[in-house]
Amino acid sequence: MGQEDDSSKGDLKDWVLKEMVSGREEDQSMVATTLNEHKEAVRKFLIIRENGMVTLRNYRISAKAQVLAYIVGAAYAKVAEVRKDDSVNRVELVKELGLKAGTVDPTLKALREQGSIMQKDPGVYRVNYTSLDEIMGEIPGSLHAKPEPRTGAIFDPFLTLHQEGPAGLRGRLDRMDSRDLKILIRKHKLDTTGRSNKWNNVEKLSSLAYERLLNRQKHGQVFMAGGTGSDNL
Repeated sequence: MGQEDDSSKGDLKDWVLKEMVSGREEDQSMVATTLNEHKEAVRKFLIIRENGMVTLRNYRISAKAQVLAYIVGAAYAKVAEVRKDDSVNRVELVKELGLKAGTVDPTLKALREQGSIMQKDPGVYRVNYTSLDEIMGEIPGSLHAKPEPRTGAIFDPFLTLHQEGPAGLRGRLDRMDSRDLKILIRKHKLDTTGRSNKWNNVEKLSSLAYERLLNRQKHGQVFMAGGTGSDNL
């Protein structure tokens, strides 16, 4: 009796595996087909580096769009075999996008809840391939947002601080693109090391400018063109 039960159980297992469980090859075929459909659109908004990391062509976008685009890029990097797998951990997102953990974590939670990404392990995520059509309808528009006019050379941050306070200054900085922010940083000598010239992340540049300007004001250096706040980045 026991042998017959074991035999029936084995037969059922084989049938379920054959008829009901999606095989790895079939899944990979679906993934390849889905990614192939969107490759031209993806190429327009990101670059995959040889080490498998992803660089966005435009960082003047929301944190949500940045995180989503990066995770999509990881999927293509895996296909190109420059990345071990298609998953991305939160530490990589914080480092590569220059976003704060306090921004990345709730963003990942929101993306998971809306079905755009899936959690593989704690703190590790990959794109939800079945939602790629919806994702591609969401990313490109925000990634190709037109930049603000070049106002960095004429924007007076100290006047804004005086008239509108820190919140007003932050708002003005957040509406600027990376080029304008670099102009402002150079003009007011907010980064004597010059390292920020290599940055393209808007949030990172904006935060640097904001913190240095507040520090300059705090130490009574508002009217000193060559003020020397701490520039250790």
